[in-house]
Amino acid sequence: MPDKPDIWYSAKVVQYVIQYDTWIVMRYTPKGVWLRRSTDRPSYRGQLLLGSTINAFAAPTKYLALQDALARSRKNEKMLVIRHADAMADTAYLQELMKKEECGNAFDF
Repeated sequence: MPDKPDIWYSAKVVQYVIQYDTWIVMRYTPKGVWLRRSTDRPSYRGQLLLGSTINAFAAPTKYLALQDALARSRKNEKMLVIRHADAMADTAYLQELMKKEECGNAFDF
C-alpha cells in the first residue's frame, strides 16, 4: 500500500469563514515543490512552488497557511487605504472644480 501523500494547504477568508484548499505534493526538487490541488485530475502537470518564494500560494501546515493569509490580508488593507486616500483627493479636486464651474471660470487654466 502506498504511503499517504504529503498535503500542503492554502487559506483564504470568505465572508468571515476560513477556507482551506488542499494541495498534494507531486515531487520535491532542488528548486522547490511541485503541487497540484486535490481536485485536479491526476494527469495535471502541477504548479512549482519555488523554495525561495516569499508570497507562497501554499504552505506545509495549516498554521503557516494562516500566516500567509494574514500577510495577504494586511497587504490588501494597505492597498485599499492608498486607494481610499486617492479617491478622497480626487473628490476634493472635483468639488473644487465644481465650485469654479459655478463661478464661470472652471476651465480657465
